[in-house]
Amino acid sequence: MVEVDIPYGKDTLRLNIEEEHLQKIVNPKPTEPIRDVEEAVLRTLQKPVSGPSFKSLLAPGKKVALVVDNFARPTPAYQILPPILRMVRKSGAEPKIIVANGGLRPMTDEELEAKLGREVVESGIPIYQNIAKNREDYVFLGVTSYGTPIEVNKTFNNSDVKIGIHTTQMTLWGYGGGGSIVLPGVCSYQTIEWNHRLAISKGSITPGYVGPRNHLRRDIEEAAEISKINIVLNTILDVKGKIIDMVSGPSARSHKASIERFDRIYSYTMPNVKADISISGSFPWDKYIAHACWPISTLDPVTKDGGTIILATPSPGGPAHLSYIKSYMPATKDSWLRLLSDIFYMKQELWHAMLWYPIHLVLQKKRVIIVSGRENIDSLNEIGIEAATSLQEAYTMAADKAPRDYKVLVAPYGKWMKPRAKAR
Repeated sequence: MVEVDIPYGKDTLRLNIEEEHLQKIVNPKPTEPIRDVEEAVLRTLQKPVSGPSFKSLLAPGKKVALVVDNFARPTPAYQILPPILRMVRKSGAEPKIIVANGGLRPMTDEELEAKLGREVVESGIPIYQNIAKNREDYVFLGVTSYGTPIEVNKTFNNSDVKIGIHTTQMTLWGYGGGGSIVLPGVCSYQTIEWNHRLAISKGSITPGYVGPRNHLRRDIEEAAEISKINIVLNTILDVKGKIIDMVSGPSARSHKASIERFDRIYSYTMPNVKADISISGSFPWDKYIAHACWPISTLDPVTKDGGTIILATPSPGGPAHLSYIKSYMPATKDSWLRLLSDIFYMKQELWHAMLWYPIHLVLQKKRVIIVSGRENIDSLNEIGIEAATSLQEAYTMAADKAPRDYKVLVAPYGKWMKPRAKAR
């Protein structure tokens, strides 16, 4: 037997797998967190991958917008903001903070303090939150080559200097980070929906892909350019949420550089034969199953059709957006077409549907079992997704339906692990 540890939010679950069935365990490459974050922030902003340094953009009286991501992203803004704010104040410029909520709800006071730090929250610096459906909050700047009308937050637009503070991570649509601090971050609901229509194109729903067919990402970076955001500081985190690297510069350039660094840590070579069973856990910040469920998609390329993907997550906030998938279960081509029709007729909003649309595509081909607390089991079963209260139970369920010589791939941090084909 081989004992494997599976992260379960802030806890760990253990599972014994017969040695003859264990195909591979994939983990991130070892890293060390940055010891002096403040010094690293200043150094990174002084030496961007291209373009002017942040300091050179500052001057007395200039209005500076510091745009940070929201509760759905683990960026430790409370560590990053203090040295930037000191630099801004020293220059005589006027700082303000904008929370890039995109289409999600505004952050609570408790969430703001956790994200920004009490010192910043109580500093008197103005803090604004993007509320996408407040039409009066936006100004129209033009359209992208994809025809997306770009409406950005007026507070953001009226700033002289704009810096985004974000995290690069693999997502269901390529990668987060870079220009997504602008779109969806500080854009209107209309702009977000126009952009998210691209999320259902094949290249745009490929985790870890940013090539020419990822139209969603290309549209996002065009929007960032139109918005005239000056710099995006992209952090790269370890599995505990500690900063291990950071890069700054113009949105697309800094994002590309940070992706290359992310991949060196979080990519692995695909096995010669796909697994019959794949297993992943979840991160401490995965409050909702809608955000924890991404390994269902990232493990799709390494799992056989007809095989089983097991995901372990406590997700105390419940299914959240994933609950909308209920109307299209069981996942079949017929229910897929019905979903597409409902999107077209605006019965389903794309800003949340894109969180579970890729999961529906996987469910059409594979079995999924989610391991969670008793409080989530009934909700998941009602949605139409199999669930279990223990990892051993889920593993037994999967093994009972697998071939006699089944193989198991374990990706404890599957949400961020990128499978790569072997080099020829």
